[in-house]
Formats: sequence, C-alpha cells, structure tokens
Amino acid sequence: MVNFPNHVIRQYLKLENTTFTDIKNKVRVSRAKKILEETKLKYNLSYISEQSGFNSKSNFYSIFKKYEKCTPREYLHKKKLI
Repeated sequence: MVNFPNHVIRQYLKLENTTFTDIKNKVRVSRAKKILEETKLKYNLSYISEQSGFNSKSNFYSIFKKYEKCTPREYLHKKKLI
C-alpha cells in the first residue's frame, strides 16, 4: 500500500528504532485507551482487547502495561474516569 519494498520499510523502521509490531501495538493500545475512556470499564477486558485487535486478554493486558506502565483499571483511575 505504501509502494515501497519490504526491505526499505524495515530499514527505515530500524533507523527510527522501532518495528512494525511496535507500531501496531501502539495503535492497538491507543484504540484500547479510547474504548476505556468512552466506556469506563462498562465492558470486560476480553471485549476491549478484542475490539482493539489483540488476540487474547492476557496479551492485551501485558502489552497495555508495557506501553502505559499501568493496568487498564489503573489508567482509568489516573485519568479520574472511575
């Protein structure tokens, strides 16, 4: 879709000190944060993880914690949403 060969994209990402997986996870966490903020845990974490593109609740939980340095519930508390 970007009209560049894969090796060029990988080289660019390496120069930027990131990976496709890192970018994908950041986008997914961003989506999860939006859902959390809008719903204030109205839905369970399995639903939120699925809607964010994660393949499991545990994967969502660990990646969310990696990028946000807190759990989804702690994130909402920090934002004073619950």
